[in-house]
Amino acid sequence: MPTVISAINGKGGAGKTTALMNIAGEYALRGLTVAMVDMDARSNLTKWWSDCREKEAQAEGIDVLGHKTAKAVSAFLDRAADSFDYVLIDTPGEDTAIIDPVIGWSDLVISPIQASKREVLGAIDCFESVLR
Repeated sequence: MPTVISAINGKGGAGKTTALMNIAGEYALRGLTVAMVDMDARSNLTKWWSDCREKEAQAEGIDVLGHKTAKAVSAFLDRAADSFDYVLIDTPGEDTAIIDPVIGWSDLVISPIQASKREVLGAIDCFESVLR
């Protein structure tokens, strides 16, 4: 079963996608296999991966998949157990119904924040969701 890491913060632009890209890159450099799941409707992770392909700069061992529903991600996780060492889930920058299932699947939840009151409050909301 892969280790699942999700990035959650109720605010867009907090650094979730960037943090996960860096984590995936480090794991790939270590020879591990990583699936990155883009659940954000803006698809920034998927766009970043396409940009990397155009520049011939995609790291070996990383697959990026776009799944926007909890049902689709759950089905993927059931199939991915033997295929990847890590699954990294990038969530939308808003509080949606998919957050609770994502937390349930996750071995680790990160909540990147910038130094602002709004982002700290978003991280607190994330922490409270994890505790439920």
